[in-house]
Amino acid sequence: VLFIPEQALVPIGDEKSVFKVVDGKAVMTKIVIGERVGATVEVREGLAEGDIVVTAGQIKLQDGAPVVVTEGPAAAPAAGS
Repeated sequence: VLFIPEQALVPIGDEKSVFKVVDGKAVMTKIVIGERVGATVEVREGLAEGDIVVTAGQIKLQDGAPVVVTEGPAAAPAAGS
């Protein structure tokens, strides 16, 4: 089971997406979510353990934009349990 911070979600209509960081670029990725636990949300489809997702600044981000991964709240790896 994978969980990501709830603030990483980018809702588009009825669908949920996140920006995943791939080769230094933001990639809009559709996901299927499950349960919410505190400030995290279960990801049932769309991400793998260790994927890096953007958790801040998504409003200004565009698909394919260059990003720099930093330690801390700006990016977080998907965590399994």
